Amino acid sequence: MVANSSVSQLQQKLEMTGKLREEIDVINVESLKWKESMDRFDAEKEAARAQLSSTEEELETRLASQLAKAEKSKIDADAFVAVYRADTKAAQIHARGFDLTEEIKKAKKFETDTGVLASDDDDDDDDDDDDDDGSNSGSESGEETDGEETPKVRATNHSCEGEEPAQPSQCENEVPGQGRATPPVARGRDRGRGKAPARGRGRERPSTIPIMPPMGPTDNPIIEEQDEVHVVEPAPVDFTSAPGF
Repeated sequence: MVANSSVSQLQQKLEMTGKLREEIDVINVESLKWKESMDRFDAEKEAARAQLSSTEEELETRLASQLAKAEKSKIDADAFVAVYRADTKAAQIHARGFDLTEEIKKAKKFETDTGVLASDDDDDDDDDDDDDDGSNSGSESGEETDGEETPKVRATNHSCEGEEPAQPSQCENEVPGQGRATPPVARGRDRGRGKAPARGRGRERPSTIPIMPPMGPTDNPIIEEQDEVHVVEPAPVDFTSAPGF
């Protein structure tokens, strides 16, 4: 009984060992399949990596060529813009040149007119200076004439005062109470060179002739005439020539 039981157990173990071997074989086959699949995947992965690297290299090459083309296009565009700007500037300068020609003509004409007016003004100034010199010399000569004629007037007054009233011919211009009047003497530039009055000048002041008073103490009434002061005295009366003496 014991031997039979041991034999049966041994058979069972052998059967189990056979089954396990079969299972191991199946697992080995499957593992081989998985290993083959892994190898295939590795190969595909390497191929993909190689393709990716080649693609990257191609893209980099294309990018470099495109950048070179873009840089060249930019340089060409800048050169074209520079040429266009130069042409535009030249055209503007050319257009302004015609306009400036007209402006230059107008400016030259204006300068010519201004020069003519300036020369006329200089001539007028020279004439005014000459007239001023003439008036100054005339006034100086007039003062000298006044100084020379004062004694004459004084002598005339004295000669008329001492004569009798029976001779009116010598004292026709005598003013009652003031002695003999003397006609006014021209002064200023009328007694000078005889030039016409200067343009732009004011009117000449009327001349006055100082009348020298006769000798004798008496009250002197003062008469102011314009810018000169004249002292007028009444003429003394000769009582010896009156009737009854």
